[in-house]
Amino acid sequence: MKQDIGAFWIKNTLLFPLLLLGGCETTSHTFKVNAINNPEVEEGRSYRIVSSSKNNVDEQDPQFQEVSEYVKTALSGKGYYESPDAEDADLVINVAYGTAPPNVEFKTVNNTGAPGSIHNPIGSRTGAYPRGYPPRRGIGSVGSRPGDIARTQQPEVIPVTTYEKYLQITAIDNRAEVEFEEAPHAWQVTVKNRDESDDLDKYLPLMAAASIEYVGTRTESQEVITIKESDQDVNFVKAGGGSPREQNVSKFQ
Repeated sequence: MKQDIGAFWIKNTLLFPLLLLGGCETTSHTFKVNAINNPEVEEGRSYRIVSSSKNNVDEQDPQFQEVSEYVKTALSGKGYYESPDAEDADLVINVAYGTAPPNVEFKTVNNTGAPGSIHNPIGSRTGAYPRGYPPRRGIGSVGSRPGDIARTQQPEVIPVTTYEKYLQITAIDNRAEVEFEEAPHAWQVTVKNRDESDDLDKYLPLMAAASIEYVGTRTESQEVITIKESDQDVNFVKAGGGSPREQNVSKFQ
């Protein structure tokens, strides 16, 4: 019985810190943001939302409907609201999103070499003590006990495939007395992410959250920000608003 209690205590003592660390971890993602605005366009707050021709989907597409909700929530965080009458909206919000073709790059990594390297020419596993034992550890060598296979770190070139995901929100003046195609743009925010994931659905709410602080503003150059999946802006977008939001992103160059 004592043995069982001791084993239980040891098991749970070791497991608790791991659970604690795992619970505290949250994934971060890096985004590049470009924002422009047109000071000559009168500020507007009401809008109607449309699908960009870049999407090649209509406004009834389920994914576009989902993206629209993310964008509407993001815009609400800066005081914008959907107009009850689409024709009387101050702005037309044009939403484009997608994934660029995969990009393959090559990088060099160090892999442990196979037995039979210069540290162990014949890959011996006899277990015999070599002359002058204990041996001096060589650079990149793993294992110095009898019977161990000496290995070295060998450079290897491997392909890495990355995917660029993007969300672009463009506000077009709906009050100008010109054809829609000629109407001036009020502002535009473009958010991009490049990594090894091609899961666009996962990144769309994150990119919408990243856009909030840049709606209606101008960036002097491309800005790089990092967002955690647990950040308040992300939760705000995923929940469809319903609560006040605070800026919760970190900028770095």
